[in-house]
Amino acid sequence: MKLVQPFLDKGHTVYMDNFYTSPELFHDLLERNTSASGTVRQNRKHFPALLKPVYGETARPRGTTTFAYYKQLTMVRWSDNKDVYALSTLYSDQLTTARRRVGSAVSDVPCPRIISDYNAFMGGVDLADQAMCYYSIGRKSMKWWRVFWRMVDHVITNAYVIYSANNAHSLERIHTRVKFRLQLANDLATPALHLRKGPGRSPAQSLSRLTGKHFPYWSGVKKRCAVCAYKKTHSSGMKKYKDKKITRWCPKCEVHLCIGTCFEVYHTRVNYQR
Repeated sequence: MKLVQPFLDKGHTVYMDNFYTSPELFHDLLERNTSASGTVRQNRKHFPALLKPVYGETARPRGTTTFAYYKQLTMVRWSDNKDVYALSTLYSDQLTTARRRVGSAVSDVPCPRIISDYNAFMGGVDLADQAMCYYSIGRKSMKWWRVFWRMVDHVITNAYVIYSANNAHSLERIHTRVKFRLQLANDLATPALHLRKGPGRSPAQSLSRLTGKHFPYWSGVKKRCAVCAYKKTHSSGMKKYKDKKITRWCPKCEVHLCIGTCFEVYHTRVNYQR
């Protein structure tokens, strides 16, 4: 709420799509001196029944408009190719025109000001919805957690926008949303891979060793090779784990590795112990 607070009480107008629009929300915003307009779903609570289509109702001509009012709220049903429902605390029953093409003919049809202005100012929200729908983590559901997944999608989309703006001139900038999401998932999951809960099998090695650039350097200290440590010798008829100590290591992964096969195996295989 602290982030939203500076915006309220200043006479602004907001436009939103039908995912958020509701009479209760618009009423609360109006009390904070913030008017709003947007499309609305006819199954919203307190949506007037007189605007809802009646079973068996014949198709309404394009441009047909019906208004309903409650205090300072104006609700409208407008017939275009299909019925469009909108809600506003900024407009009343003002009408304008919208150009529509039917076949080769173009004509102006009556259109509520609520909807025409919504179409004019909704660019930012439409772009955000478009960006979220490509790789959305949410799924259709009637449960409450669909709102949570929607919020997560918003956070990821906004994070990519901020990241792109701050790294516009960087040569190493991630240029696609899907790569950004994959890198984000990897960065969030990596710390959990290092957690160990009690005795038992060791946690999975961080997959960050499989990405990025890795180069061998001289460490000055001799330690066992991380890959050779899982190999067994066959000398003297006894199978023992190798105890090969080397001075070459990968500073990024902070492990000692033999130059060549071991270095390649460690940075290309998930299960390098095999």
